Amino acid sequence: MRWRRHIAKVDEPRKPTNDDLEMSMLLALARTRRTDEERRNIRVLAESGLTWERLYELAWRHRLAPLIFRSLEECRIAIPPPIREVLVGDRTDVAHRALAYTQELLRIHLAFLAESIEHVVLKGPVLGVSCYQDLGLRPFGDLDILVRLKNVLQAKELLVGMGYRPDPPMSPKQEQAFIASQSAYEFFNDEKGFKAELHTALVHRRFELHHDIDQIWSRTSQATVGNVEVGVLGTEDLLLFLCVHGAKHAWRQLIWVCDVAELLGSHPVIDWSRLIAEAEQKDCARMLYLGLYLAWAWLGASLPEGAEARIREEEETFIKLASHIRERATAREETRERLRAELRFHMLVRESKRDKLGQVVEKVGDRARKFYQNVSVSIRPSEADRAFVSLPSALAPLYLIVRPVRFLWNILSGRSHGRRSDS
Repeated sequence: MRWRRHIAKVDEPRKPTNDDLEMSMLLALARTRRTDEERRNIRVLAESGLTWERLYELAWRHRLAPLIFRSLEECRIAIPPPIREVLVGDRTDVAHRALAYTQELLRIHLAFLAESIEHVVLKGPVLGVSCYQDLGLRPFGDLDILVRLKNVLQAKELLVGMGYRPDPPMSPKQEQAFIASQSAYEFFNDEKGFKAELHTALVHRRFELHHDIDQIWSRTSQATVGNVEVGVLGTEDLLLFLCVHGAKHAWRQLIWVCDVAELLGSHPVIDWSRLIAEAEQKDCARMLYLGLYLAWAWLGASLPEGAEARIREEEETFIKLASHIRERATAREETRERLRAELRFHMLVRESKRDKLGQVVEKVGDRARKFYQNVSVSIRPSEADRAFVSLPSALAPLYLIVRPVRFLWNILSGRSHGRRSDS
């Protein structure tokens, strides 16, 4: 199901890349609407010593390859045959994956309707249809569905009955605590390769936006996906959600900027006064304005007067944030460096000292949770451990000793235990 294809390396040495040129070309192509002047600019960039392999690398990294290919075709740019081949393959793969996921979404949608489970589709096929007008232009790898908190367990049982397994596996007591503290519950269909997430809030509760979920439910609307009407967020709530989601992840994938730009272009009627007032009330106005600024500065989106005035007031901050995002968009960073970069970003994008401190706590907490999960998986007794020696439940902690003993036994007896795959 992965849609990346590798380009064969040529024998001749590759010239140094100019990431400014490739990034400028990427941003010029990453839109469904453009003026004649923008088309001429694309042709100039294509004739300026472009490194096509690097352009494709960036397009794949930011999930923009299908959109880039369509734009190149529309502007009648001659694409080197090896690049064209992988772009055609990517476009086909994304389209097939989008159709498969859309069919699965409608299967889940009808199952939820039959049990009267109120739900709203976030992103995924909805963005492809309503913003890009083409399912194959907007890659996605899961189904995000907003449900009422009271319906999570009922929705879970339906998903399990449809072949999904919850992740992580939990006892009923652990599950209740998890649902109460988290905002998303992940499920995987291993047979079909699908992932679905049940959301009870638009962002993690640690992000502290204090949004009124009942108000959000009251403003939902309908969109047609595969000739079926499904529930979606209201336009203003969707725009704010996209901007906050991008900021939460430090805009490390440029497809999220495209989502904002395409939403602005496809939904010209937006209640800006209510949206801006709500963003101010939720202490996420800077996140909203940053998303709008990126869509305007990089992708030519139009802005309302109120947003333009606010952006001018904090222009230096938005320029600094945009520079940070663009630098990271082409950088090859280690995980530790990425964590530091994201912390610096959030210190700028969050407005109150309390929220800035909250971001530090969240990042440290995420690392601690991942460490704990890795340790838990490593020490959990496997089937091989249980087959080696059967212990009663009261002595289960002794499996921590059984594993190294089993490994040593395998070595001394001449067996190759290889890589552990049974945990």
